[in-house]
Amino acid sequence: MMTIERAKVKANQLRELQVPRVQRDLTLSELLVQSSTGPMTLFRPAAFGWRHIEAGLPPYVDTAGLYVEVLRESFEVAEDDDAGLVIELVSNFLLSGVNLAINNVATGQIVEDEKRESSGKLIVGHLVPGPYELIVYTHECVTNMDPSHDKAISSFDMLFQMSTRLLRVADRFDGASVAASVPVEILDYSKGRSGQEG
Repeated sequence: MMTIERAKVKANQLRELQVPRVQRDLTLSELLVQSSTGPMTLFRPAAFGWRHIEAGLPPYVDTAGLYVEVLRESFEVAEDDDAGLVIELVSNFLLSGVNLAINNVATGQIVEDEKRESSGKLIVGHLVPGPYELIVYTHECVTNMDPSHDKAISSFDMLFQMSTRLLRVADRFDGASVAASVPVEILDYSKGRSGQEG
């Protein structure tokens, strides 16, 4: 069980952790260039707080008001570009609720990641040409923990690692590409179906 004392110890360990390539902000360009050598790390101290509530008593919390946007990057897929994206994110223990999403600006369609505890992975095998947004977001915590308690946590630090890679369909007769390929599940939202690609 995670107690406040253990949480504070863990938070201090994260602050002192010497992780390579730690940044306060990330851009999609940096992610695409640097992800070939490993994930990039984002750290922001006191990035978001928490709300105190008691069951059945005001003030009541509107979930929309808990939304905290971490990253929003715009990009565009050209008419002659047949590409997709593979995005992976691993967060610290407090941020199991970090979410990935890709928003098709033209249609308003939003594709979200598949959650696995404190990690997320989003694979879109084919992006229809047009403008998009990559969005990373989380939510403030809601708890009945007494805020006047002298051991209470006032805010949470944010630490996560993220990588982004372009996905392109290789010719099955291209021996070198096939040998280097990794099978992934393709979610082709332009055709409303899923399948397997190498």
